[in-house]
Amino acid sequence: MIRRHASFRAVTVALALMGLIILATAVYRAATASFTHDEALSYNDYMDLGYGEILSHTHAFTNNHLLNTLGMKLCKQLFGPTELALRLPNLLALVLFLYYAARLLRRLPPWLAVGGFVVLGTNSYMLEFFTLARGYGLSFGFALMALFHLIRAVQEMRTRDVLLFHAASVLATLSNFTLLNVHAAGLLVLYALVLARVSRGEVQRKRLVPFY
Repeated sequence: MIRRHASFRAVTVALALMGLIILATAVYRAATASFTHDEALSYNDYMDLGYGEILSHTHAFTNNHLLNTLGMKLCKQLFGPTELALRLPNLLALVLFLYYAARLLRRLPPWLAVGGFVVLGTNSYMLEFFTLARGYGLSFGFALMALFHLIRAVQEMRTRDVLLFHAASVLATLSNFTLLNVHAAGLLVLYALVLARVSRGEVQRKRLVPFY
């Protein structure tokens, strides 16, 4: 038991250190890379609008990733119109992504947890989205949070996890509207697995709606 606890703690420390290195690399790129065309378009078209106009989607356009636009506007007001400030919402989403990646993996065998974290955290194509002022990084972070709480909801049947799954899925969708499909798929998986547990007698039927 002591050896198992020490191994778990060592894996946690290793994942934390790797996460800090990945985050530092992303922060450096976000601070030094020039704005892309789409980032500049979002800045020029939406930063002068009020929060109410952004939330109401008055100027609807596929380039407007709603939650990212709100985050850009808030960070501009707080820290000024620098590349790093405008990309800060996605860097925070990277912290969220790495945190839930670690929570999903750290109870696996050490080699698998560390290897899985490396695969998730160092995918250069995906990592780049966290360094841009776009909605994709935000959607990835909230989508992984939703996945974690979806798994926990099925395992432990707690209302808290169901609510967090829905909240994270909604935020992912507001970050990138194509993530609505992910929310719908999550709902199907959630109730299919809960029904399976009910049919096997593992949980009572009354736990279907609501969980409590």
